[in-house]
Order: sequence, then structure tokens, then C-alpha cells
Amino acid sequence: MLNENHRDLTNKMSDSDFIGVLGVTNVSDVAMTITVATVSLYLMMGVGVYLMCPSLILQVYFKFAVLWSGMKVKFASPDGKFHFCYGEKGHQREGSVSLLLLHGFTADHFMWTPVVKRIPSSVHVIALDSPGHGGSSEPEEGDLDYSSQVKMIRQFVELIGLDKQPFHIVGLSMGAALGGLFAAEYPQLVKKLTLSCPSMITPTPSPFAAELRQHHEDGKDFDVTNCILLPQNGAEVQEMLNFSRFYKTYFPYQILQGAADIRIKKNDFYLKLFLCITHQRNTLEDNLQKVKVPVQLIWGKEDKIIDLSGIDALKTGLPKVDRVDIIPECGHAITLDQPGTYTQVIMDYWAGRETTHT
Repeated sequence: MLNENHRDLTNKMSDSDFIGVLGVTNVSDVAMTITVATVSLYLMMGVGVYLMCPSLILQVYFKFAVLWSGMKVKFASPDGKFHFCYGEKGHQREGSVSLLLLHGFTADHFMWTPVVKRIPSSVHVIALDSPGHGGSSEPEEGDLDYSSQVKMIRQFVELIGLDKQPFHIVGLSMGAALGGLFAAEYPQLVKKLTLSCPSMITPTPSPFAAELRQHHEDGKDFDVTNCILLPQNGAEVQEMLNFSRFYKTYFPYQILQGAADIRIKKNDFYLKLFLCITHQRNTLEDNLQKVKVPVQLIWGKEDKIIDLSGIDALKTGLPKVDRVDIIPECGHAITLDQPGTYTQVIMDYWAGRETTHT
């Protein structure tokens, strides 16, 4: 009987009765209540993700930043096993020079987002993830040296058809060293070359280079626990950022830890790569005279990783330096410290303006 009465009562309840059950007085209040409850639920979920899995928040941010820059993430494979990952903006056009961007050690195409979003959409841009970085497959251990990496870049540009006409390479740090060596090996493919604080031994050692040298002289083993470029936790990520940048920006610890969680998965590979490229002999400095293409040099004036004195060595050794840009209030992480100025001087050189700024 109780169930029947209850069923009858329920069947007779009006909309206003249901609203009363919810504790509100009109339909708009119902909508507001549902909205607030939904937002609260998402906020609680967001707080939970922030506290428990901050790396997920960062990964979502990276994807949105890449899309915001105008790049689309793509993959190309020469054999169905090894995959190159890259970001692309615009389209290759006959008579227009494409830009090939090569990132630094432990970075990927995301590093270029502050630059790419400032480049006009009419310019074709490719930002490659070096093997083992970002979404690109990890190379065999015997293919970590610069020469092998240069060959893989050659394979990549042929694979996507970028080699149909000469292009402009822009490299930063390790990417600049690779770009220089690529231009030395394949000059017919390179229209211009922009070297931004390339990895090299400079006349005056940087603080980072001096520390490495001291570590070697002390006979200590080098591993992920004593390299500032291979942070193991949030505090070490902040230390790395402070060391590589002129401007000090402090981030919430959870975000820093999320960055560490993402990077630490590849630290064993990064260490192998670092040891390989810092002990090899076929370096950019060994091949300067072979770089016959026009060159632009860019450096952050406050670089603590690759010393500014590298400019003098490159100006002396390279056959054709068109332009030198020293950016004030800027460390090694040029794309973070001065993305606007950096993009401007790159695009000035791309467009043919060869004025030197020091």
C-alpha cells in the first residue's frame, strides 16, 4: 500500500513540486544549481589532477600551446618502425623559403611555440623533434653521435619533401650544432643558416662548461644526479630554469614536479646522448670551414651554458657570416627570455635584411 501511495504521489507531482524537492523556487534557480554543481565537480576533479597528476595538466597545456601557435603535429616514418614527430605551420610553396627549426637538448617542437606563433602564416615552418625527443622514436645507441643525427635529419627532409628546394635552418643549442653540421654536409639543401648559441667549446668557458671541466678533473662519474640539465624533481627543474634564463620566474611546486615527471622518463636516454655528444670529435668547430652557406649568429648576452665568446670563434672560422645579433637581458633559453626579439631577428634575416646588431 505504501509503495502504491508513493507511486501515486510521485505521478501527481508537478514541476514546482520537483523544484521544491531541490530546495529552489524557480526554474532559473534549478539551472544555476546544476551549473554550480557541475563547475564544482570539475573544479574538484581539476584540483585532484593538479595534486595527484600535475604532469597531465602540463601535457594538455603543451598540446594547446602548439595548436595556438598554428602548428599541427604530424608523424612520418621511413620504414613503419621508426617515427619522426614534427610540428608544421603553413604549406611549402615554390619560390618561398621554408624554415626548419631544430631544438636544443631535451626539448622538442613545443620549445618553438613562442616563436612560431609570431611567424606569419604565409611562411612555411617545420619544427622537428630530434630522435629520442618529444614524439620521435629513440634511435639505436650507435646512432647518438652528431654524424648519425645529421643523416637522420637528411632522411626526414627527404621523407616529407622539404628537400625540393633549399630551406632556411634555425637551430638553438644542440639543434644549432646539428644545423651547422647539416649545412656542412648538405650545402645544396640550405639557403641560409641561423645558429643560436650552438653547442660548442667556447674560448671563455661558461659557468656550465667550467663545472663540467672541474667534474672531469676531479675524476667523478657523471650521471643524472649531478647534471643541472637533467632535473630529477620539481626543485631541480626550477634550478635548471633559473640557470638557463635571464628572467627568474618561479612556478608552483606541483607544476615543476609535473615537468620533472615528464622528463625523468627519458633521462637515461638523455644522459647517454649527453655523454656521447660531449665526448665526440666530429663537432661543429671541426667543420666550420665546410659551412659555405650564409650564416646568422644569435646569442643571449647573459648565456651561462654556452658562453658569448663563441661568437668570436664562429666569426673567425665561418666563411660567410652575414649577421650577428646579441640579445640583451637574455640567457640560453632565448625562446623564453626574449621570444619577440628572437623571432624578429630571425625573420629579418629570412627576409634578406643582413644588418649586424651587437
